Amino acid sequence: MLSHAQLAPLKSLPASPTAPAGLRATSSRAMAFGCDASIVFVGPRGNGKSSLAVIAGTILHRRVVDADDYFLQLTKLTRGAFRKAYGMEEYRARQLTVTRSLLSNHDEGCVLACGPSFLEGESRMLFQKYGQRHPIIYVHRKVETIQSYLGIKERSSAEKYIQDIDHNCRQLCNFEYFNLSEDWTHSSSSSDLDSLEDALPNRSFYRKAWRTLQNTKADLTGFLKTVLNNSDQVPDGAFYTLFPTSPEARIYTNALAVPLSAVNSGLVNLGEIQDGIDAMELVLDQLANSSGFLGHPTTLTTICQSIAIIRRQFSVPIILHVELDLRLDHKQPQTLALYFDLLRLGLRFATDYLTVDLRGSDADILGIIQRKGHTKIIGHYFDTNPQSESWRSSIPMARYQRARSVGCDLVRLCQPALSAADNFSCYEFVAQVTRLPEHIPIIAYNVGSLGHLSVAFNRVLTPVSHQSMYHDSSMSTKDIISPHPAFSAQEIRQTMHACRALDKLNFYVLGTDVRLSISPAMHNAAFKACGMPHFYDIRQINSLREMEPLIKEPNFGGASISLPFKPEILCLVDSLSPSAKITGAINTLLPVRDLDGLEGPADPRSKTQRSRAGPIKAFHGDNTDWMAVYACILRYVSPANAVGSQTTALIFGAGGMARAAIYALARLGVRRIFIFNRTLSNAEKLATYYNKMTQFPSNTSDHFGSIEHEAKGFNLEVSVLESLQESWPQGCAYPSIVVNTVPLNKIGSTPPPDFEMPASWLQNPTGGVMLELSYQTLDNSILKQVREERSRGWIGVDPIELFFEQGCAQFEIFTGCKAPRKVMWEACLRQHTGLVNHESAQRGV
Repeated sequence: MLSHAQLAPLKSLPASPTAPAGLRATSSRAMAFGCDASIVFVGPRGNGKSSLAVIAGTILHRRVVDADDYFLQLTKLTRGAFRKAYGMEEYRARQLTVTRSLLSNHDEGCVLACGPSFLEGESRMLFQKYGQRHPIIYVHRKVETIQSYLGIKERSSAEKYIQDIDHNCRQLCNFEYFNLSEDWTHSSSSSDLDSLEDALPNRSFYRKAWRTLQNTKADLTGFLKTVLNNSDQVPDGAFYTLFPTSPEARIYTNALAVPLSAVNSGLVNLGEIQDGIDAMELVLDQLANSSGFLGHPTTLTTICQSIAIIRRQFSVPIILHVELDLRLDHKQPQTLALYFDLLRLGLRFATDYLTVDLRGSDADILGIIQRKGHTKIIGHYFDTNPQSESWRSSIPMARYQRARSVGCDLVRLCQPALSAADNFSCYEFVAQVTRLPEHIPIIAYNVGSLGHLSVAFNRVLTPVSHQSMYHDSSMSTKDIISPHPAFSAQEIRQTMHACRALDKLNFYVLGTDVRLSISPAMHNAAFKACGMPHFYDIRQINSLREMEPLIKEPNFGGASISLPFKPEILCLVDSLSPSAKITGAINTLLPVRDLDGLEGPADPRSKTQRSRAGPIKAFHGDNTDWMAVYACILRYVSPANAVGSQTTALIFGAGGMARAAIYALARLGVRRIFIFNRTLSNAEKLATYYNKMTQFPSNTSDHFGSIEHEAKGFNLEVSVLESLQESWPQGCAYPSIVVNTVPLNKIGSTPPPDFEMPASWLQNPTGGVMLELSYQTLDNSILKQVREERSRGWIGVDPIELFFEQGCAQFEIFTGCKAPRKVMWEACLRQHTGLVNHESAQRGV
């Protein structure tokens, strides 16, 4: 907890009233910017700001300007050469002129990278003014990395160099970002995808060396989404499998509370504790370290680094929570003032949520809300000494109404349970709040051994823990002094199923040849990891008539639809997702049991529809095949081949998977697509279909989605290649994305097709990415061809990864919960390896 001794050094922090005037001007304003405002990365040399600027430019489709290059452009000399030729005084004058030009001429639509020398002297004032309307991001990095880059022999000298720059950068920036090394992995975990090469050495075409800045790109994407709060600007590969998208808008969501000390210690395997987690809450529980107290720059950098670690390990929103030592409220009147100084600093880390203790004054809380930018504020109150029947008194409602009136986005109230009856009183209070007009989300629960039931039935962002974070298995004492219950997400779900609040459901994979499907192993492992009693099984069927009894069972939860029923099942569903409607194929079937909905439209993806047995009133069809293509292209396409106006893609095949692939490419922004298919008429039909996509009538919509909304802006140009012998069309860029959707498995007595791409079609100077969709295939000519081209930048993605991605998306649609990706990957790989080894043995390989 935050003690007085730890808070004392905060008196000199940037956001405090005693901070330098220039810094107060930067840190006290609201951090909300125009959607086109240019972004600036600053910090010491060797921190990777130039690379981050390039990645950000790729993500945002913006021009990238490096300050050093801009100086060279204007003066025709490098900074060092200019200084040597004209002396320091003239150099400083010219640098001021260059800085003024840099900022004034790049006000919108750019990403700038500026070294520390541009932030000195009179240029500081220019950046202070620029930061009032633009994000200025201070980039941190490990001391060892900067030391190595600069060739500094002594670590102490590198630390001194960084420290000298740190103060100036913190005065000018309004955000802070820790640049983790690309090869960073938690000390106790291994790379999931690396295990693919170990398990299938003869089949793997994944390239470890090719993962250039891909992890960094994912990290930065998540950071920029919060900074800019504009999903249109920051595509992140996420699909709306969870509905609604914000965890506070869904029911029975959770937030795993992780102490800062646990992240920093390296003793906790974050990869083992992410099963079914909707959000991560970083708890600043131990704010002093060997380097000093919270006010020390090293400690602030540690917090920034911990957030970066969580952002890389988890693809969920982040909550920042500062534990306040409540015993000091009256003894140390300056405690809250210093606490709010820390919160103002916390906003600079661009977490999705920040908790604010409601013990603060209205003025203090409003000060945070006015500066929050796009971070959501959770008004928090932990009553350590509640009265008997406190939940039924006027006190909790008064706290809720106050938080709502000052502008909090959510409210979290908790207290120790004095009796089991407090659980029911808490539930009644939540029901009372939800009946209020224009209410904001409420998080309310009891802690302690008697409060388990209220924790389990809290509906929004329930704080959960994990046993690996605590050495003592008995948490009853800790619960009394902490607002974070000692229950895991799995235990909460098990409690809800035991109380029959949620039902056990059956899921199936349905098709004519699904005997060897690895879906059951993957989904059942996920159910177990998340504490769900559901069961997923194989049902081999030959007609839709055989399917109907299964999908009308009272405990039917959903199904994965395999060939040949993906298009045929369209006649059985009552609604379609936009992607299923456009692609004309369903691979995910959902039952709809609530047509009216108690809290708004009964969207089939809503969690209110999941884990509920009973009569089925309708069916909903979705498609996750395109999501797998989308995710893998986004993951593996190199920065040199980032999707742009000239990007060209090539697709082999013209069936249902080709439709899904084109849809994925269109969502990625690819506008020029070529198709080759053995049956020319099918390719021409598919091309015509997508070329007319924007001609759908405006009333082509359903209760759950609109084709017009999805299709507008596609503006596709899909062409057909008639022969493998023809040259690549003149005037068109060579493809940097190739997707093979042709089934490569034997169908009856017909041998699988096997062909090579013409070498002239693989002439893209920066290579590309090739996706193979048939995971049953051990090898084929086209994959061998791509492997031979890897020296020229081509990479092949193993089809098992696409199968895994669509399976994760299906799990989230089935359950309304985040997929436990590590568990599902391990089960998928284990089952698939067994099948591959079995097939190899049969073939005598």
